[in-house]
Amino acid sequence: MKLSKQRLEALSDGIIAIIITIMVLSIPLPPAFDRSSLLQLAETLVIYFVSFIVVGSFWSQHSRIFYYINNISGKITWVNLLFLFFLSLIPIFTKWVMENPSNIIPAVGYNVVYLFVNLSYLLIFEYIIYNSEHEGIKKVRESRADSRKRNSVFRFFITLIITITAISVSVYVPKIPGTFLLIFPVLSSTLNLLLEDYRRELKKNIIQQKLSDI
Repeated sequence: MKLSKQRLEALSDGIIAIIITIMVLSIPLPPAFDRSSLLQLAETLVIYFVSFIVVGSFWSQHSRIFYYINNISGKITWVNLLFLFFLSLIPIFTKWVMENPSNIIPAVGYNVVYLFVNLSYLLIFEYIIYNSEHEGIKKVRESRADSRKRNSVFRFFITLIITITAISVSVYVPKIPGTFLLIFPVLSSTLNLLLEDYRRELKKNIIQQKLSDI
């Protein structure tokens, strides 16, 4: 039975929307209006903002990569569910960090979950790159097979190093990893925006090449 791409995307979008809703509802309101309580609320809002950027960044990448695939197999469905499973753990660990901002264990747990979300998304990315029938992806796959493999390995190790560094830092200063994790998604999203012009140029060159071959 052929699976529907629209249903898979709708399921993913719905779960991600619920994840963000759960996170914002988990923000504890201050019991008083003194300076200490308001500072604690501000710290909690920063932690929520970090997680919001993390989830939003993955949603943006997820929606972009699924543009390049039309046929949905059982394998990509289960890999996508694995990605959503790890992503759905973000609200739990976000709340844990909110309630224990100076404790080591919640910060380490958050970073471990972030690592697994990254790795599961990388599985989706690699599957779609290898199986997409989109003309642009096929041309790039044929012409840059070796460099694509190197880029995938490089991305894997960069993600691993960033997360291990954040975990190591969290052992000594638990409040730092939240800010540290904020940097990578923001830079990643900014890089994706900067690469949009490159992608458009790539598609333009592919179309021109096809027209010249006619």
